[in-house]
Amino acid sequence: MVQAVKYSSVVCEKLGLNAAIIFHNVCYWCNKNASENRNLKVGLYWTFNSVKVWSDKSKCNFSQAQIKTAFLKLKDAGLIQVGCFNRHLYDRIKWYSVDLGKIELLDPDYTESTLEEFRKKINPSETILSPHARDEDDLGF
Repeated sequence: MVQAVKYSSVVCEKLGLNAAIIFHNVCYWCNKNASENRNLKVGLYWTFNSVKVWSDKSKCNFSQAQIKTAFLKLKDAGLIQVGCFNRHLYDRIKWYSVDLGKIELLDPDYTESTLEEFRKKINPSETILSPHARDEDDLGF
């Protein structure tokens, strides 16, 4: 069965198809975490995986190099934030969240249709931690 792959045409135009698809996946998982109130760190909802897992689960059969490149483009464009909230210092899995302000400037229609749950769930008075904080009681696992 063939499944449609969703992405923002504006992100695709600016950063390429791979980055647009990865970006949509990050939005999807952060939005899912927001709806389940999981992985709230530094006032944002996050998702995490290793590059290998992103590659293995990609419907588009992206290589690990393509995944890394896409994440670098998204980070450099300011569309995602990268953090490390892992329990153990040796665990280098990166966490990803979306930058709502940057998305609204880039593609307002995409923001309205995809990220509305973030606006409802994010509590601006949430305690702000360093993106590299290692709070064992609040890891969202």
